[in-house]
Amino acid sequence: MPEDPLSPEVVADRVVGRRRGGLRAKIGGAIAAVLVVLGKLKTLLLLLLKFKLIFSVLSALASMFLYGLAFGWPFGIGFVLILAIHELGHFIAIRRQGLNAGLPVFIPFFGAAISLRQQPLDAWQEFKIAAAGPLFGVAASLMVLLIGTFWASTATAGMYLSLAYTGFFLQLFNLIPVAPLDGGRMVAAISPRLWWVGLPILIAAAVFFRSVLTGVIALLVIFQLVQRWRHRTAEVDAGYYAVPTWQRVAAAVGWLGLVLVSIAGMGMVGAI
Repeated sequence: MPEDPLSPEVVADRVVGRRRGGLRAKIGGAIAAVLVVLGKLKTLLLLLLKFKLIFSVLSALASMFLYGLAFGWPFGIGFVLILAIHELGHFIAIRRQGLNAGLPVFIPFFGAAISLRQQPLDAWQEFKIAAAGPLFGVAASLMVLLIGTFWASTATAGMYLSLAYTGFFLQLFNLIPVAPLDGGRMVAAISPRLWWVGLPILIAAAVFFRSVLTGVIALLVIFQLVQRWRHRTAEVDAGYYAVPTWQRVAAAVGWLGLVLVSIAGMGMVGAI
């Protein structure tokens, strides 16, 4: 016998079914909305990453252009490439330490910088991150020196040798033991008191070369030095500088080794 379409049982089943269907529809709509939002966030994130990459590339190209106008295109391009290799060393070291690194930003006639978005655990970890830049930079300068000595033509050899000398000098300057230069971050594993030794060296360099830019760097260094010295107690209490003796010795050997290699590289160029 067919059911009465107006019976209470049938009507109740239809109402419950509609409610269930409406609930499913609402849940499905909510899930779809969440997926749409996540998709837009993913797209936005990708755009931001691309923007950062584009900004990094554009800053490198701008530096190449300005250095090229000032010193010639081959030298300008080569110099920015040495800077990029230097920053690549930092980037690789930061990632190997499990920390987050930003893309390098190139500032014409000032250099380049890469952002470290997480504080190192201790001075030894900071040493390894800081040392990687000059290490890669010295290697790049040495390669340029070899090219200029053995493979370059007579017409271009002078440019390569000048570029190599500048690359070695850049690493040596960056190894001055004062924060926030790489040398200052390296010697922090030995003792942060060495920053006060590096500061007069930097000031003397600014006076000797009559460099306004170096003077500006010295002012920034003084500000950074004062800030870090104010917070030295908290860092010492946290054990930031409490590294084993062998790490202090390794930091001293590593810093001094890079200094000597940079000086030797400049000497080799001068002797050719």
